[in-house]
Amino acid sequence: MMAWQICLRPYKEWINSRWGFNASVLLEEALDRLKLFIESQYVIDFDFQVECRNQRSVVLRSINYPQKGLSLGLLGKIYAASEQQIYTDALAFGREMESVFPHDFFLHRASTEQEFRQVNGSSILDGTNLDVSIVAIRRGDVFVKEFQTMPRFSGFWQASTRSSEQIWRALAGTDRPSLFSVSLRPTVIYEQERQFLLEARQNVANLDKQQNQTSSLALYQSWAESYLKRRLTPWKKFFNLHVHVAMIGEMDESLPRNIGAAITRDIGEQSLPGFRIVTPQSGKESIAWRREILQMNALPLFTRLDEIADLEEAFSVFRLPYLPETGLPNVKFVCPDKEQ
Repeated sequence: MMAWQICLRPYKEWINSRWGFNASVLLEEALDRLKLFIESQYVIDFDFQVECRNQRSVVLRSINYPQKGLSLGLLGKIYAASEQQIYTDALAFGREMESVFPHDFFLHRASTEQEFRQVNGSSILDGTNLDVSIVAIRRGDVFVKEFQTMPRFSGFWQASTRSSEQIWRALAGTDRPSLFSVSLRPTVIYEQERQFLLEARQNVANLDKQQNQTSSLALYQSWAESYLKRRLTPWKKFFNLHVHVAMIGEMDESLPRNIGAAITRDIGEQSLPGFRIVTPQSGKESIAWRREILQMNALPLFTRLDEIADLEEAFSVFRLPYLPETGLPNVKFVCPDKEQ
């Protein structure tokens, strides 16, 4: 596991890096660089169309320390069969992150255990701290009992250009240490899952042949067709994506609600089913969640298809702050003093 603190460049330095004529164009350029970074993390075994054995993962972890400010962290994790191999692979992974991470920011590598623990949120996620609440944010579902092969379809992650501003403001407004985490791991839709989706598409298509369809069923049919087309399009890049929010003490429901709203927005003609907030069923399960998130492990709460997101969805959730010259009201981002 590796960790970096993400630092924002001074506005005057950042604005001078634009290719276009104004700040609006600079934002478009910056978002394109971020999307390319996410796309570049798509590493799979293309010969066999399976995930790579190293289970390469990247995590965006934002932590609010009241009275201090927001800390932005980038974490990476890979596996290897030997100590020597993991050392070699980790160095290469680290060099890559520092080379291709969007130059709208700069990275401060965590070189001590204390720096690492501060970036990965150990003070909140450590299982020894019992006074912590945690939730998972997932896409809302569409239930259609008439679709026998696949009666439940998940929504999509979707955001506008500046949706993430609400996330930083909501996180910075908490009065207790709080954490927002987004994890990405490249994956594929396996053949058995693809066959399942193809059968579901045929099942949905058969509804056209049935008479006396209700208007509501016709609307759901349109949604299901859109979902299946997006999952079955050839050569799409998919990620295993998880979103979590943790907080010292009892969870303030407004934090995950505002985050969920920002990453499941209605954009275009088709509305989304929104989001769901999922909580652990016991204190023991809460500790288990936090342990797995701290270790950057996948937390399989649902089926794989429920956790899969395409590149556009990953780009909607894995967002970094791009600020105007005046910044965001009541939001302060912290960075190591020696990097200021």
